[in-house]
Amino acid sequence: MKTTTLAGAVLLLALSAVPVLADDIVGQPDGTFALGVQLGAADGKNGGSGFSGITARFGRDRTIEGVLAFNPGGTWIVNGNFLLHSSSLFQQHPISAIKLYGGFGLGAWTGGDGGFWAQVPLGVDFDFSLPIEASVFVAPGLDILPSTAANVHFGLGVRYWF
Repeated sequence: MKTTTLAGAVLLLALSAVPVLADDIVGQPDGTFALGVQLGAADGKNGGSGFSGITARFGRDRTIEGVLAFNPGGTWIVNGNFLLHSSSLFQQHPISAIKLYGGFGLGAWTGGDGGFWAQVPLGVDFDFSLPIEASVFVAPGLDILPSTAANVHFGLGVRYWF
């Protein structure tokens, strides 16, 4: 349980760096804070499961993302990612932009022994003419605690930009 607490503290510290890392917050006309839902699943030696939760993003081109999720088995998941987005690859009404993204992240989960992992999130964001964004992602990673093992997180997200 100490490792989960330590991992949570590291994630909170990383998210507090939002003004420094996501400097495109000021002057962004389409909103710079998004709140939404995320549905997904995880597969790995230390346990695979589905999850759903809330997600928050700060910044558009360089993004800090936080996820708080829960699965029916009673496990809580906390995840923080730093993401870099491409310029728009495609535009056609009602989709105003399609952007690829990649980055790095850290996460922790409770339940059982709890644990900690690192990941490389990769995905596609679909921006619409409304301040709504949808995304599809896959995040290969490595469970660090309680034992080392490969994992993959994947899912869908929908966010509203304020």
